[in-house]
Amino acid sequence: MKKVCIFFAIFFIIVSFISFGLFIYYRNFDINKLVVKSVNYSNNTFTIEVSDYYGDMYCGVKSKTADDLVMNSFNGNTCEYKITKPGNYDLYIENETGTRKISGFDKVYSSVLKTKKRKFYLAKGDSVKLSYSYVSVGDSSMYFKSNNKKIAYVNNGVLYAKSSGTTKITFGKEIIDVVVTDLIDKMPKEYNYNRSYISCGVFSTKEAVLLDEILFDRVKTAGEGTRAGVVAAARFLTLEFPYRINYFSENGRLGPPYAKIADGEGRYYHKGLYLSADKYEDISHSIKGPAMWGCPMYSKPSKKKRSNGLDCSGFTTWAVYNGGFDIGDLPAHGGNSAAYNLNDIGKEVRLTYDIAMSDKIKAGDLLGEVTVSEGHSALVVGVDDNYYYVAESLWIPPYGVNINKYKRSELANNFETVNLMDSYYKKQGNYTAMWY
Repeated sequence: MKKVCIFFAIFFIIVSFISFGLFIYYRNFDINKLVVKSVNYSNNTFTIEVSDYYGDMYCGVKSKTADDLVMNSFNGNTCEYKITKPGNYDLYIENETGTRKISGFDKVYSSVLKTKKRKFYLAKGDSVKLSYSYVSVGDSSMYFKSNNKKIAYVNNGVLYAKSSGTTKITFGKEIIDVVVTDLIDKMPKEYNYNRSYISCGVFSTKEAVLLDEILFDRVKTAGEGTRAGVVAAARFLTLEFPYRINYFSENGRLGPPYAKIADGEGRYYHKGLYLSADKYEDISHSIKGPAMWGCPMYSKPSKKKRSNGLDCSGFTTWAVYNGGFDIGDLPAHGGNSAAYNLNDIGKEVRLTYDIAMSDKIKAGDLLGEVTVSEGHSALVVGVDDNYYYVAESLWIPPYGVNINKYKRSELANNFETVNLMDSYYKKQGNYTAMWY
């Protein structure tokens, strides 16, 4: 009996010792009590460092959108985990006592603004999608911070323009400047024939300078010196600029050696918009001017005063020039029997039904009529499955610079020639067949 008691006593002592040992083991190895010293991110790799190393331990990184948690082994006190794409992540450590999500290291570790532009000009109510990526941990998601949300802010990567003014938006170390203005219209899906004709001096010099900046920005974004740059200049003047430019018959024509004898009168072969009196310094030759767009000036062909603007070739050459090509201040297709005119730019071909129904004609190509009096020139600014959208300045209704829709099947009934411009432009730029 005595031996049995001794056996149970020894057994009890051994069990108690083992239990105490396990208690100490699990207390010391408890994953929830392990101190995480640091979390670092570099070269798409998270490095997690802990204070102590207890046997087999692992680290894991899980995207917010992923379900599975894949673990990597610790090497000493550190564990590395490489991610395959940017995103918002949770970090974990694990041993035989359990799995624990790391807290206290929530932050943005890397941010990249892929959008190249750092300054945006927007109309009120407009928006633009930004391209970006970031790597963040825990509850810290990437965000864009606006200095004035009443002017502009970013939500889910979309920049929204709310009211006129300027503000800055930060994204990590990147800074975006935003100018919101009511001097331009939000780009519409259809040309607005109800827009008013521009009147004299409607813009201040400061406003005219800003409008020039916006025009140059649109061209640069599309690609100055490319097909897209030319299209951007024409689209800006017809779709975003809030007024319609009048048709004005020239007071003079170009003659050898193409002296600008009517510069600023029915044409304006300069960079920018003709909206302020300081632009008069650019005018080299004038007959009845100078007079900025919308201001009254005597028109010799009309034999009366009219609001200055652009004739058909004046508009076409202005758009091509502002898009980055110095083609010369040329007369219209077939116009004035000039030795050199818009017929000679690019590859001119006779416009036929088959060509109009093909995909040969692009935005940026020139259209012409050569048999009408003084000829006519126009610029394609949009192409879809059913229509060509043609920007042109007309002396008949609808007067002035407009965008008119022509059915593909009927384009050859309205124009006689098309200048295919690939050989001239050479580069496409950020070309889009339509503006929306």
